[in-house]
Amino acid sequence: MKEINIAQTIIDKRKEKGITQEDLAEYIGVSKASVSKWETGQSYPDITLLPQLAAFFNISIDELMDYSPQLTGPDIKKLYHKLSKDFSEKPFEEVYREYEALLKKYYSCFPFLLQMCVLLVNHYMLAEGKVRQEELLEKSIELCLRIKRENDDMSMATQANQLHGICLLMLNRPAEVVDLLETDERYLTSSHSGILANAYLAMGKKGESGRSTAGRYLQSSDDHN
Repeated sequence: MKEINIAQTIIDKRKEKGITQEDLAEYIGVSKASVSKWETGQSYPDITLLPQLAAFFNISIDELMDYSPQLTGPDIKKLYHKLSKDFSEKPFEEVYREYEALLKKYYSCFPFLLQMCVLLVNHYMLAEGKVRQEELLEKSIELCLRIKRENDDMSMATQANQLHGICLLMLNRPAEVVDLLETDERYLTSSHSGILANAYLAMGKKGESGRSTAGRYLQSSDDHN
């Protein structure tokens, strides 16, 4: 999992070009001391200088900052298990603040967002009070909607739709589950059928009884992390 590391990038790219700190400073229009501070991490280049630096090194600004908005599968797994452990051992709201910060940092990494939905649905009951718990389920629904709306991976969108339905069941809104899962054939799977059966049961209609569909789905998702 990469953090922003512009200092090392500047060092590496400057050396690749075979130039000194003074040479780079002259080209950018700053002092040699400024470049020295950039490379030691004592300060960062002014944001207005980033395009010029990136162009000089013939790289993108993201490459210059050594930053990627995406996480690898092992990165996601590691974060999932860390947060899951923290939720079980630390005050919920303390861990939730870290959770939100990670969401903002990797908001375009849809596999990560999907697993964070699963994580929150698995731990929302640790929050204090019914109102707060329902608020967290609504936040999970917002993430599911974003994944479905902006992500091109149909398999991931289908999983997000399942989670959306599960959250609605937990919020005791079975009629919305039926509307959600019966209106778009793209998302029809055996898992969706099970969620629908539970929704019909909650509405007092004939359906298949048994262990909670939500529990089955979330357990299987958890097993993949």
